[in-house]
Amino acid sequence: MLGEVGRWLNTAAKGIEQFPLLPEHLAGLIRLVDEGKVTSTIGKEVFEQMIATGKPASEIIENSGLAQISGEDELLGAVRAAIAANPKAVADFHAGKETAIKFLVGQVMRETRGRANAGVVTGLLEKELNV
Repeated sequence: MLGEVGRWLNTAAKGIEQFPLLPEHLAGLIRLVDEGKVTSTIGKEVFEQMIATGKPASEIIENSGLAQISGEDELLGAVRAAIAANPKAVADFHAGKETAIKFLVGQVMRETRGRANAGVVTGLLEKELNV
């Protein structure tokens, strides 16, 4: 978030004293990212919405449905869809190309609009691909 604050200050040509967010709102966003309730990518999106609206992160996340998806049951469908839609990546993985799994994780992230927990997705993919 420090980078995001600095970027906003530079883009807006303002000093830190003119930063529009309350410290407790920024701290709330950092806490949500740190606790894994949102991904860092979603955190950046929420940051932009906080600047635009002045609302706290928790309110934006709740109203926008941006919370991270960590449940295996919730993610399994997206994992299976990524496997089915990308037979070349699956074949590459079975041929020993470990980077193919990163591609599949990316496909699941795209499907979930960046809300999936990448660690959970990786574990599910490994489990599904080694069956």
